[in-house]
Amino acid sequence: MTKSLTSLLACVITPLFPLFALPPQVTNISYHQRAGVDGNLTKLVDINYDLEGNRSMYVEFFFSPDGGDSFPVHCTAMVGASGMGVTAGIDLNATWDASIDWDQNFTDRGRIMVKATYGNQPTGVPGMEGNETGTNDFMPNHFVPSAMNLEMIWVDPGTFTMGSPTSEPDRGTDETEHMVTLSSGFYLGKYEVTQEQYEAVMAGNTDGINATPSQWTGSPNLPVEYVSWNKIQTFLNRLNNSEQGAGGLPGGWEYVLPTEAEWEYACRAGTTTAYSWGADINSSKANSVESGFQQTVAVGSFPPNPWGFHDMHGNVSELVWDLYDGAYPPQPVTDPLNSDFGTWRVYRGGSWDLPATNIRSSIRSSMEPYLSSFTTGFRLAYKQVQ
Repeated sequence: MTKSLTSLLACVITPLFPLFALPPQVTNISYHQRAGVDGNLTKLVDINYDLEGNRSMYVEFFFSPDGGDSFPVHCTAMVGASGMGVTAGIDLNATWDASIDWDQNFTDRGRIMVKATYGNQPTGVPGMEGNETGTNDFMPNHFVPSAMNLEMIWVDPGTFTMGSPTSEPDRGTDETEHMVTLSSGFYLGKYEVTQEQYEAVMAGNTDGINATPSQWTGSPNLPVEYVSWNKIQTFLNRLNNSEQGAGGLPGGWEYVLPTEAEWEYACRAGTTTAYSWGADINSSKANSVESGFQQTVAVGSFPPNPWGFHDMHGNVSELVWDLYDGAYPPQPVTDPLNSDFGTWRVYRGGSWDLPATNIRSSIRSSMEPYLSSFTTGFRLAYKQVQ
């Protein structure tokens, strides 16, 4: 097992969030297989690394048997400086019992990836596609954004059934079931964009856009609302330009609104029921009329779906990229993007002022791009665009 390795870091948006300007940084990583008393190598792997950051971090480890082409092994059998609550330090040590997670022998193509993020739970994904071998070991070409709960989760490409079956109660006629293939993975915000995050980006804009537009205030972690699709484009432009100016975005990668198909894929998170938790209307799972709050609540107040995303159902409806094009075509499609029909933009997920029947995974609505509402916000995607 060679000492080639990679570290994947979470990075704050430094120009916009100076309070959390120090991203997690993993450096000086080394590792070796531990020898037994007989001198033979065991499957215990000692990993040492330096860690910088100004908050408690979650540190994960991933193993590649193929020289870093993929990292299919999530190293779960860890002791030492790993998991939740790891703080900054020099020469931190963690030990991986590879016999638990890897049932084959090591070769000289073995690689270790170390990932540090601000948070208290694992992402379970090794990071961005496209990490390449360089002369100085593996190094990432970008960092996963994370600042003030602007945490993002990697979504693998895949195929799913979009829309709803005709037997689903309260379904709309525009929810035609059809197979969708997403050929590329993407990052999606773990939470809806908050008022604090929106203000940090939009403060001082010269477009005459209110940086604090929300009806419901009182907590920086409430989702931003009263934002139109057009104003979100200004938010995205400011965010992308700031990051590019700081040298933080690799070529072709941008913050965007997810497509409607990407949004539903992440909302369903592998499920086929009316809601990501099942078929029942449940006021303990999402902020809808039944929950009784009668307004937005702080992001993350309700349990996540199976892939770790919060508030995909309820709280605020979420604008996506697509133009509304009526009922879906029934035939299978790959990477659908409605972009040449009408002017109304799609929003998904339902909101706090709707009954639970209107926050189903497949529910669709649309509005003019210049309109805004105290029920409508958005969630960021980050991906490689054409």
